[in-house]
Amino acid sequence: VATMGSKCCTGEDMKEARTDGAKPLASISPIEEEQCQLQPLEELVKDVDVPEKRQVQAFIVTLHKTPGGPCLGVDVDISDGTCMVVDRVAEGLLSEWNRLNPGSEVKKDDRVISVNGTVGCVRDMTEACKHSEVLVMVIERG
Repeated sequence: VATMGSKCCTGEDMKEARTDGAKPLASISPIEEEQCQLQPLEELVKDVDVPEKRQVQAFIVTLHKTPGGPCLGVDVDISDGTCMVVDRVAEGLLSEWNRLNPGSEVKKDDRVISVNGTVGCVRDMTEACKHSEVLVMVIERG
């Protein structure tokens, strides 16, 4: 082990003896080219379990709230803090959206990642859902 002042980083020989039995760096021979053999990538990863990439889909849902009209009709988990995770779609505007938009239905475990341009703050997204007449939500699945 080198001590301060031995100047090992400058390339000069170290004057102090090693106590761990290892050879000083200067006496280690470089690896010869024939000792380094590259293996094909397929050989290195053939037994490695690699999870499949998840397919992420995103789509936009636009809802128009009216005074005295149906509620939003969705239960969400906000514990993530950055998005709202759909727990359940109940009767309301969102279930009506689902009926009118086959192929773009909002389902359990979908993530609401934006409401009216607000991203990354669940508190602000829930406030937008409570107080805005028009909700433009980006939904992410996968």
